[in-house]
Amino acid sequence: MNKFTKRAIGLLVSLSVAISMCLGATAIFAANTTNPSDKLTTYQHTTPHKAPVNGQNGNSDMFYFEILPEILLDNNNAIFKSPFDTPGNLRSPIVFGGPVKYPTAKSAWEKVAFNVYDENGNLIETKTGTIGDHGRWGGAKYIGPYKKGHNYTISVDTSTLPDGYYSYVTAVDSGHFPQDVTEVKDFKNAKYDKSFKEDYASVRFNMDVVSVLYAKMKMLQRTNLL
Repeated sequence: MNKFTKRAIGLLVSLSVAISMCLGATAIFAANTTNPSDKLTTYQHTTPHKAPVNGQNGNSDMFYFEILPEILLDNNNAIFKSPFDTPGNLRSPIVFGGPVKYPTAKSAWEKVAFNVYDENGNLIETKTGTIGDHGRWGGAKYIGPYKKGHNYTISVDTSTLPDGYYSYVTAVDSGHFPQDVTEVKDFKNAKYDKSFKEDYASVRFNMDVVSVLYAKMKMLQRTNLL
């Protein structure tokens, strides 16, 4: 076999390995979707329980934290029992503007509690709050009321999340009350500034589940589980 032939075979082998690695990486990336062409995150919006009314907003000396839930459920619209159940399920968090109708999601959301701190970092209280009783959003959770003119910080009590779930907060408005959004800096805490004048301080609460991915090719496996 001459030198040219050896070099050509070598290039073909290298190309074959590169293609295999790319296919393997694609398999891992898509392992948690039912269709590789689907986006890893899609959104299903539910409608408000009632038409949000904002006529009295800003006229009180008290305010509520308004926590808008976005919860990742399995293909049967249920809370995942385990991260090991995630492969094959679409990553499709549901934004609950209206009431949380799915039984396990409703039960889980009712149990989630939040810690509220004063401006000195002292814990004021830990509350599960009430859901959808303010004529604004049927699925939102309301924590409070607290007196305006002071700084407050709110964060989730992680011990109240379902097994396998984690959470983070984002400053995403509801689409109806963009002025009500609470300041978010580190994705763990939402901050109410004492200069805030509105009666509701809104924050988007994202409840996601740890995803388990399996390597499809032995050459890419360090362990059986990635």
